[in-house]
Amino acid sequence: MTKQYIQNNSVIDSLESISKILYQKAKGYIRIVDSSVYDIYFSKLKSSFPFSKTHPIINIVYSPLCGTGYKIIPYILNKFNYNCIAVPEENIPDSNFSGLSCLNPEFDCVYTNSINFASKLKADIIFITDPDCDRIGVMIKHKESFKRITGNQMGILLLNYLINTKKIYHNLHVYTTVVSSGIIRMLCNTYKIPYIETLTGFKNIGKLVSNISAQNSTIRFFAFEESLGYLYVPITRDKDAIQTSVLIAEMSSFYKSKNKTLLDVYGEICDKYGYFTDTHLSIPLSYKAIKKINIVISYYRNINEVQMKKNNIKAIQDFSIGIENLHGIRKKMTLKEDGLMKVIFKNDSFFAFRFSGTEPKIKFYFQILSKK
Repeated sequence: MTKQYIQNNSVIDSLESISKILYQKAKGYIRIVDSSVYDIYFSKLKSSFPFSKTHPIINIVYSPLCGTGYKIIPYILNKFNYNCIAVPEENIPDSNFSGLSCLNPEFDCVYTNSINFASKLKADIIFITDPDCDRIGVMIKHKESFKRITGNQMGILLLNYLINTKKIYHNLHVYTTVVSSGIIRMLCNTYKIPYIETLTGFKNIGKLVSNISAQNSTIRFFAFEESLGYLYVPITRDKDAIQTSVLIAEMSSFYKSKNKTLLDVYGEICDKYGYFTDTHLSIPLSYKAIKKINIVISYYRNINEVQMKKNNIKAIQDFSIGIENLHGIRKKMTLKEDGLMKVIFKNDSFFAFRFSGTEPKIKFYFQILSKK
């Protein structure tokens, strides 16, 4: 046995030796959160945003992946008069997540049971939240099959809906991350909406939201990150799948009344601003991987203007040292994060990479943009 194994098991043994406290003795120190908190949340959400009062019937299939959303998501959606039915086998709280091979709604493998259930019910849309119910993934029925909407695509769709349908762009602020879609910036520039990019991690967005809300309660905002996190009502300071599910349901219902799916609308947005595809991947952190990534960092950190022109590179943002190389001219940046670098091409396509803050992995982000 390794020393680390012995230490880990010692910790487990120590935890198991802690005496169990009888509920009756601890009763005065425990507060049970009952369903009244759902009504409080619903009331605050409803009073904080101009939701539509009428919408066509839309059938929603939902899975909490055996996590914490199993009660509140259907409850809130039903309170807003949406027909939401949960996938039976994934709507039971289970800390072991039995039978689930994947818990990340960014990946297609999560949707298998939901697609089967939605097909039987002839549903319009699938919602899946991760186990702690702060991120939401979506699949829609489009041309007789279910298609997944990426985090960037949903961010673009929601902002476009807020601007062009809800007409919420006066006094609107938009927050996103440096690795999220560049089309968001184009939308903001068109309507002269203040746009701010933060470092990765919704906590950085949450700080800005908290500050702006404290300074001016009349300011509305939309915040999102490409990994399925969204926020538009400051009753929370973190990404919130509950409130997002309501806005996505309203948006889908509105476009259904126009005989359009979300992908139809997304195509219209691309016709105006450009077509792009985005993806991301992670590779395990190893000595070999670190060695290779350091070679890449060194190359782009020391690249000269001639090499940038040859490779159609517009800018290199080296967040580790807080320097941006724009057309060969270096200047300081206000944002800094160890191990994060972004290479932006002349057509606004980009790739970026960073070391994960929660897992021993290197994360890569890619966006390919075409004006045609």
